[in-house]
Amino acid sequence: MDEDRIETRAVHGGERRPGPEGSVVYPIYQGTVYSVPSGTDYHDLRYLRLNSTPSQSYLHDKLASLEGAEAGLATASGMAAISTALHSVLRSGDHLLVGDCLYGGTHDFLT
Repeated sequence: MDEDRIETRAVHGGERRPGPEGSVVYPIYQGTVYSVPSGTDYHDLRYLRLNSTPSQSYLHDKLASLEGAEAGLATASGMAAISTALHSVLRSGDHLLVGDCLYGGTHDFLT
């Protein structure tokens, strides 16, 4: 198996071995509730809206593998992607120059 081929990465990239519960093919968790032990750090929570469920982590790892990146992230919408990207590079007091023809949601977000 040539791990550098896009076909191989599309099928097997980003997989953690062994899979949960010994699975050979990574399961997709459509929905569940996770127990949270007392004292669990916020960043260790498994929660759908935090992009931290096992299926989401698997998707992120798959995207990173396909793109040859250190990490990947999937968002629920283009606006979520835009705001995430901007929040990751801009700090309070920074200035941003943008064109005069913007998607309305992006304009509202920036103003």
